[in-house]
Amino acid sequence: MVDFFRLGYNHYFILTAYTSFLESLIAISGGFILYFSIHSIQKNQDQHLMEYPILFVLSIWFLQLLVLANHLLITFIGLVGFSLNLYVMIMMFGPNTNFHPQPMLLNASARHEASIKYFYLSTFSSSLVLLSVALFYTLAQTGNFFGTKSMN
Repeated sequence: MVDFFRLGYNHYFILTAYTSFLESLIAISGGFILYFSIHSIQKNQDQHLMEYPILFVLSIWFLQLLVLANHLLITFIGLVGFSLNLYVMIMMFGPNTNFHPQPMLLNASARHEASIKYFYLSTFSSSLVLLSVALFYTLAQTGNFFGTKSMN
């Protein structure tokens, strides 16, 4: 089964036409989202939205890392990096209360509370994922998905 894949960077990444297609699809859709959010960034001059493109590009990069991963720890790094950027963006740039009939549910303190709760939940689940990665490595003696040992 490994013959169909090109494994790169010491067998940590899968390099195929499918993963290249997914990477380009993620990059193109991220570019569209950034392009169409320019109007919202320019309209809200009172908010500090310079961080939004940086956080969004980082989340796109971690999502691409998640698509290419062939090792459990690389998958974990991609998943946690993608999630942490989303928590920060939810906290900083949550939904605007002008468009919703119930502003009490969507004010700034509710956004902060939701992102902190989500962060605590993800921290607990990340510890369980790391424990399962350690148990899997103990049993299989490799963290790669296809059982190929890295060349150390």
